[in-house]
Amino acid sequence: MTAPRDRSETFGEIRCRCGYDRAGSGRDHPCPECGEVEIWQGGSFAQLRWAWRTSGSRVAKAGLIFALFSLLLGLTNSTLTIYVVAWLMTPGFKGGMAGMALLYPPLIWAFLQLPATLLALVPLTVCGPSTEAVGIIRRLGFCLSGIGFVVPVVIFAVAIGALIASD
Repeated sequence: MTAPRDRSETFGEIRCRCGYDRAGSGRDHPCPECGEVEIWQGGSFAQLRWAWRTSGSRVAKAGLIFALFSLLLGLTNSTLTIYVVAWLMTPGFKGGMAGMALLYPPLIWAFLQLPATLLALVPLTVCGPSTEAVGIIRRLGFCLSGIGFVVPVVIFAVAIGALIASD
């Protein structure tokens, strides 16, 4: 029975200073490219970069791109909510229909955020090759979609609560 390999070697994130992937060689052996013994170990971003390069699933990659778009849309919608609430809380008359500005964030969430999140989740859940690289891409995609989907709802609830408490 062979000994289990170190998890960092599985991801291929052990690199020489020159950039050569040293996942298969020992830590104390010199690099075959430049002869250096010193190595560089990457973190989570290195795992994602490795997964992106080695994954053959274009569907999972598309899902990750849609999930990133969903996250950015959610953060933008949250920023809009905070701006509208801060604007409404400043003293002074803003017009008789100023409160209607509070309708924009939920409408954006319902008509843009929800479809964008679904567009991200469909490719991430489609059956495809079940490799370690695809698993990393899918997990990150689910996390990004979830954050982008839930954060605007929480921000909007807190903002409405702040408006109600200020009256």
